Amino acid sequence: MSPEHAVTLAEASHQGLSTESPWDSFWQFLLLQKTSLHMPWHETGAGAEETFEVLCARPCHAVPPLFPCLQLVTHDNTLFDSGSSRRGGLSRGSSPQRWQNRAAKLLPDCDANWLQISVQPAGEDSFPGIIDIHGLGGGLVEHKASLLASHGFATLALAYYQYEDLPQQPTELHLEYFEEAVNYMLQHPQVKGPGIGLLGYSKGADLSLAMAAFLKNISAVASLNGPVAITAVPLCYKDKTIPPLPFDERRIKVTDSHILDSSEGSIDPFQAPGNQSLIPLEKVEAQLLFIVGQDDHVINSEYYAMAACKLLQAQGKENFQILSYPGTGHCIDPPFFPLYATGKHPIFHKWAVLGGEHRAHSKAQVHAWLQIQAFFNKYLNDI
Repeated sequence: MSPEHAVTLAEASHQGLSTESPWDSFWQFLLLQKTSLHMPWHETGAGAEETFEVLCARPCHAVPPLFPCLQLVTHDNTLFDSGSSRRGGLSRGSSPQRWQNRAAKLLPDCDANWLQISVQPAGEDSFPGIIDIHGLGGGLVEHKASLLASHGFATLALAYYQYEDLPQQPTELHLEYFEEAVNYMLQHPQVKGPGIGLLGYSKGADLSLAMAAFLKNISAVASLNGPVAITAVPLCYKDKTIPPLPFDERRIKVTDSHILDSSEGSIDPFQAPGNQSLIPLEKVEAQLLFIVGQDDHVINSEYYAMAACKLLQAQGKENFQILSYPGTGHCIDPPFFPLYATGKHPIFHKWAVLGGEHRAHSKAQVHAWLQIQAFFNKYLNDI
């Protein structure tokens, strides 16, 4: 297949292929270069030594399920699946390769309903532990946790609202809830201590930074397009309450298509005198990795990261690094996830610009995912 060759990636849910219409969603791609297929979650089989660089477009009608079977179909009726070499026709064969690219297992829930371990590498050894905290939107989001487990991390996907008996619309969050999750991970016999890592996306990033500022045994934090101040709802810990960063709705732009652009809507926490929303990053002993998209239209994540690191540097801190990606929007996912350039705003619940240019955003996701793994390997395996 040549560059710019159009393909469709079809995926099926992990329940199997027994239904009449098993394919849950179809993603449109353009192949950009190279000549053989390699799925990032499948590390054996034909073409594993080479990679298609792909340009993610859009899902046709469904959010990807947690554990898909994968099938790549070219528009000249040539089928590649995740477990076979090239063959003609459009047979619906697939290999049940899950997000994990090597043996991993589900761990049982702990006694509390507020969290769920996603996956852990198979074996009896101990593994570095990571808690994955998603952004606003609610529920339990496990795809990053599942992929991290395939690379040797015991991973907890942590929901904090709109999941089972958790609040549907919380008026405040309590850091003790997250502290209990940290303690659970540290006490697990197959989680290597003495510290764990945190992977936070968007709202999950400000929660992760707050955990690192106020809690013990946090060794590394990766922030994906996150603010450095508490947002949306107050955060309480012991006798302290951190108010959310105010929004100035007059600074929110509306496009001709009536789509919001809220990147400049938040009050600058570094300029507002006495602003109590700013997370005290000077208290953080963990290593910090800020991953930001320069085309993020939800929050001004690049500015936040740069200002935070400048503040840390002025205080003699060196525990930070920034990866800033041009043309990259708010929704930074693992490699080959489609770009969501627009979507429902997590606070205003209206259509909003999320940002991102297809080619640049896709390349950033590939690079950032490798850097996240390297970061956690360095600061969790070497302690």
